[in-house]
Amino acid sequence: MRAAAHILVLSLFANAMCTPPSRGQSSDIRGACMVNIQDVGTVVKLIGVLGKPLGEKVQIKGRWHLPNDISKDDSLRFTVTHVNSCLLSSPIEYNMKQVRWTRLSDGGRVSGVVDFSELHFKLEANKRLPAPGEEWNCTAYETALVYMPPDESGEDNSLFPTIAVPYYYRPMTPILVAVVH
Repeated sequence: MRAAAHILVLSLFANAMCTPPSRGQSSDIRGACMVNIQDVGTVVKLIGVLGKPLGEKVQIKGRWHLPNDISKDDSLRFTVTHVNSCLLSSPIEYNMKQVRWTRLSDGGRVSGVVDFSELHFKLEANKRLPAPGEEWNCTAYETALVYMPPDESGEDNSLFPTIAVPYYYRPMTPILVAVVH
């Protein structure tokens, strides 16, 4: 029963962490459930923005597009509309840098994953960039990047430099890993 309670609490906590705090809202998490990081994935499971535990394989359908609004970051977005053949009531949008992907080769094999956050190499023919409007059906799973620097906002003598992070970063940023069919 204890593990089930942790899954529920962490599910709610993880979903809350994917929503940016509104202006003036405190980032204080004193009332949050505290879990040892070594228990994540064993005793407790984190639920991703797709509504499934991190690391669970799902079938997704989505479409690539340019941002709908004026944004400093005009990179492609991938919006997931279906998970396991179920239409989502609210589509989930990922910035292209939150998506790691590969395509199946003619022999049905997977070769190398494209990581948009490290696109300093030449793409092979089967790893071309997606085009706006392109629809993908994928086998995928969610994982996350953790970025939790200390809050030194009230201190005169900061030890750690403030680093500008992209708009989509959260303390736990969802990452989609996909094999395109």
